[in-house]
Amino acid sequence: MARRSEPQVRGPRRIPRARMLPTAVTRRTSLVVCRVATVVRRVLSSAVAESRLNLQQHAILCCLEESGPCGQADMARWLGFDQSDTSMFLDGLFSQWLVFIDLDERDQRRQVLRISDAGREMLGQIEARIDRVELELLQAFSAAERSDLHLAVTRLLTYANHVAAQPVKSVTPAAPSAPSVGSDVAKNAAVGGVSGGRRLG
Repeated sequence: MARRSEPQVRGPRRIPRARMLPTAVTRRTSLVVCRVATVVRRVLSSAVAESRLNLQQHAILCCLEESGPCGQADMARWLGFDQSDTSMFLDGLFSQWLVFIDLDERDQRRQVLRISDAGREMLGQIEARIDRVELELLQAFSAAERSDLHLAVTRLLTYANHVAAQPVKSVTPAAPSAPSVGSDVAKNAAVGGVSGGRRLG
């Protein structure tokens, strides 16, 4: 006698990730930018982590390489970092001898941060890694499109920082209107036992 095979149970149909976001998200540029930023940050963080650093520490190395020696408070303001967070990021850079503290040449009473030769070498390695990741992320775009995209997001960043610096305007929510006689709310209230101000038994 032939053995009866067990019926195959199908699991839930897999939905492509690109289709998982609701239309209310994908039709708003600001929300799409947030999603892109989340994905890109995850990929770049992984690339920078190969050097036992994070994106904030990479930004500090870039800052010191570009501006030269500067104070911790000045650098934190430039990068938009909290002072306590900056100290934590610097501890990791100090431990790898990528940054060191020196006296300001113009004011011997003031301490400044300097990038070391090892820090410059590490920065070059990270930059090369980020360049490769960026090419992979933007390989669907032509060189002209990449240039236009860079100009657009840089402009967006500048304006977004300006908007974020403005005081938040409070919006008073409008009072809910009373349901009309034929509305679903009124019908549900009647069915629930409220009619003419007297509860039905």
